Amino acid sequence: MQTRKLSEDEVIRLALRLSAEGKRKLIEKIRIDDRTEWEALRAYGCQRAQAVFAENDLDWNRMTQDDREAALMRILDEPSA
Repeated sequence: MQTRKLSEDEVIRLALRLSAEGKRKLIEKIRIDDRTEWEALRAYGCQRAQAVFAENDLDWNRMTQDDREAALMRILDEPSA
């Protein structure tokens, strides 16, 4: 089976020709993909923050959100070694 590579502009033009239901499905798929990507990035950031806190002898799980934010600001303001 022969395939043709489409440019992004061609894909957009085709998407605009979809029925209302087809557009809804496409938008929902994009939202799910974006949400999945965002959740992975959020989880990575949280893991990194917890590791940095541990390196600074701070217990992430025992801190309030306000305490975490204040500690993070202190860590970020420290000069690099």
